[in-house]
Amino acid sequence: SNVSENLLLGGALRYENYPEYGNTLDGKIAARLQVGLNLAIRGAVSTGFRVPTAGQANLRNVTTEFNMGFLADIATLPPTNPIAQQKGAKALTPEESVNTTLGVVFDVGGVDVTVDYYRIEIEDRISLTSRFNLTPVEASGIDVVATWPFEMGGGLSNLTFAGNWQSVDLTKFNPDFTSDKRRLQIEQGRPDSRFTLTWTHSQGRWRLMARARYYGEYYDAPTNNGSVAFYPDPSMVFDAEIGVDATNSLSLQFGVQNAFDEYPSTNPNGEVAGLVYPEQSPFSFNGGFYYLRAAYRME
Repeated sequence: SNVSENLLLGGALRYENYPEYGNTLDGKIAARLQVGLNLAIRGAVSTGFRVPTAGQANLRNVTTEFNMGFLADIATLPPTNPIAQQKGAKALTPEESVNTTLGVVFDVGGVDVTVDYYRIEIEDRISLTSRFNLTPVEASGIDVVATWPFEMGGGLSNLTFAGNWQSVDLTKFNPDFTSDKRRLQIEQGRPDSRFTLTWTHSQGRWRLMARARYYGEYYDAPTNNGSVAFYPDPSMVFDAEIGVDATNSLSLQFGVQNAFDEYPSTNPNGEVAGLVYPEQSPFSFNGGFYYLRAAYRME
């Protein structure tokens, strides 16, 4: 609701009951303050609650992997499995989280910009570990989005930049239950930064799109013990698309993803792991992908 001409406040509450996990009450408080003609400050605090999924609570899987140079059977078992309980496993508990965001919104010369800082604290995160829920996990980062609409060649163009910098910390963990490999997968298994620059243009029946995607460094460990882990190099991938409204009902698009056939870094020890490319690559290791799409609207 509008508390004043420049201050907007909002809130929400949600109550849920889970037969196996009990009751939960979560909420959110948000505010937006207009401090000038082209500047606003916004923020929010909320709580979250997530129960284990059926798959997380009941997954059973056995694979054969290399461990210290030898083949070994690796079992993933639910904590209710008798074998897991012999090793000290306990039933999974729900995740609980506190989410905080603070940001600014402003306009500079026709460019709309948003900059937001976020912090997420998760208790009892559910993940693959030796025996238990993980202990507290903290994720924080900055999101930046800038949009510039403009006219070009008799049509309308839009240039959008979206960037993310993030950090994940497993704040407390027991090395007897969480291996170094698993800890690094959680903390560094995703690119530490991602940037996307997208240009779109529409003119009459025609539409154009060009996009550049940047992925920063991340951790990849293809073997069970992490002995041949490595950090793939940052990558840049380009996409493009052209579309046309052939009729009032029929539209056609032709495009390419990864136009310059970029591949992820190869693992220098790939012959040991049996994997040339990273398991966790943020883009495909199949090279360029071309597509033709048609859509027909019935009237």
